[in-house]
Amino acid sequence: MEYYKSIKSSPAKEDICKSFGGNVPSDDMFIEHFNDLYRSNTHGIQDNLVTLLLKALVVKMTGNKRAKYDDKVRNFFISLAASGNKHAYEFVSGNVGMCMTHRHARKCIAARRSSPFINLSDSEIISIIENRVVAIRDKFKDTDKRIAFSVGIDATVLVKTLQYSPQLDAIVGGVYPNHCIDVAGKSPEELNAIIKACLDGYYGNLADEVKVAVVSFQDTPLGMCPYLVLAGNAQTMNESNDFGKRIIKLCQQASVQVGNCIVLNQSTDGVSCKVEWNKQSVLNFLAGDSNVCALPDPNHNAKNGRYQQFGGSCAAVIGHYVIDPWLLFEAGVAHELIRPQDYASDSVVLRLFSHDSIKKIIQKDSLDAGNVGVLLVTMVMMR
Repeated sequence: MEYYKSIKSSPAKEDICKSFGGNVPSDDMFIEHFNDLYRSNTHGIQDNLVTLLLKALVVKMTGNKRAKYDDKVRNFFISLAASGNKHAYEFVSGNVGMCMTHRHARKCIAARRSSPFINLSDSEIISIIENRVVAIRDKFKDTDKRIAFSVGIDATVLVKTLQYSPQLDAIVGGVYPNHCIDVAGKSPEELNAIIKACLDGYYGNLADEVKVAVVSFQDTPLGMCPYLVLAGNAQTMNESNDFGKRIIKLCQQASVQVGNCIVLNQSTDGVSCKVEWNKQSVLNFLAGDSNVCALPDPNHNAKNGRYQQFGGSCAAVIGHYVIDPWLLFEAGVAHELIRPQDYASDSVVLRLFSHDSIKKIIQKDSLDAGNVGVLLVTMVMMR
């Protein structure tokens, strides 16, 4: 109000209002400032995501229902839809731009989806690595750049079920080699017979987990993710197989074919540490016959050490003191953490050696100060 009163009492009132059609100019200079910034493209404001969302909103509100969105806007909504939270997507879409519907974003995600990584041939796996190496070199504008990468192999649990994959035209959900049953061109009668055979166990067990190989590249260009999901293998729980051996062999082959590229090391889970190919990889490295070193995941080292410390088959001691697992029970640490059902679970061992477990033991204030001390030191070192 003070602003409008000052204009009304100003001697230059007529001159001020003249350029605005006789109206008092607004004290809100946002539009004027935005216009100046946009025309001069200060700090790249024309390509800013907020500006592009504003443009999309204006286009929508003017009645254009089939507007072509900028790549940044489209990728923003696709990324939001990929998060899996539909309510968050609808909230943002309804208040920021009113652009892509959730259904359309999911269609775009499906269209971009690559071939399922559980059904790749050896040549396809090699091609994936070679293409990523070429892309990195192109970004750096150096066709002979030295490329180094590592390979990590671990398993994640699945929902045990059979499903139809339209992309593969196959039934998926079984254990390798029956992880992908081709039903292309089958008649309804043949398809029903295959489904019945699956349910009757003719094609083996359902997969409990999928073992996944992830490649990590060093020195990637800005804007490129250093990680790449390479391949997967559907299997039963904690199954020991040669999937890792196959992946390492293909990675080494790809590095030779692409040139000036090297596999640094492989990181495997606790179960794979026990298989022959992994042991042989370590022996070859120590003998100088290979540059690839097999390194177990630190979490799995903790799992391997857990039973030695808390298993109870023998007393683990440090000096005159005993690592007493009963102190864990006395402190109220959950029984399923000390005697786990799934010995290969990362989350269980991380919770066992967590700050919360250590805090419970300290707060118990046991009289066995020496035994408590060695137990706490052991748990802290395992973390």
